Amino acid sequence: MTTNELAPDLAPSHRTVQGRDALEELVPGVPGLIDASLGELSPATARRIYEYIWGDVYATSPMTTRDLTIAAIAGLTAMGGAETNLTLQATIALRVGLQPSEVVAIIEHAATYAGFARSQAALQAVRGVLES
Repeated sequence: MTTNELAPDLAPSHRTVQGRDALEELVPGVPGLIDASLGELSPATARRIYEYIWGDVYATSPMTTRDLTIAAIAGLTAMGGAETNLTLQATIALRVGLQPSEVVAIIEHAATYAGFARSQAALQAVRGVLES
């Protein structure tokens, strides 16, 4: 199911389509999972993910996807409680050329600012992605 099917009364914006396509290219199937998990509950949230995060931030940043992913992993580690997003970002990190040891190093560095408990939780969250 696509965001257009989730909210048929709202035509998808260019940013929605661009963002969804960019995410699909990096992690095939993930937009479908987002649509399925948010479909009836909050189709607007799915649209915002595609429009803002992927259609604006990632599409228009002067930084590379690799650099944005490093920042996202550090930020999500510091924030805590975002294991699903952290796992997604670790998957993207590997697809854009980071090594598993680099993902671990980012999380270890974030411990300096976020604390060891959040760093440990982040390492556990990405463990499966890094070991596959």
